Amino acid sequence: MISDLAELSRRELEILSVESESPARVHCVGGMLVADYADLALHLDTGTPLMIARLIEASDSYWDGWEARHAGRG
Repeated sequence: MISDLAELSRRELEILSVESESPARVHCVGGMLVADYADLALHLDTGTPLMIARLIEASDSYWDGWEARHAGRG
């Protein structure tokens, strides 16, 4: 478990999907990030701000598209 935010930032998490906003539940390569917070600011590695609601939307869109492309396989 990581509780130090600076350490979390250094990990450069690769996000696979996001399932909720409060608390934030983020599936990453190597595990899940669960964050309960009063105020949260997310930024891409470029410094661009990112809202968690937008991450959820992008995650849902990606995985819905993936499922549609792979329907009937396997």
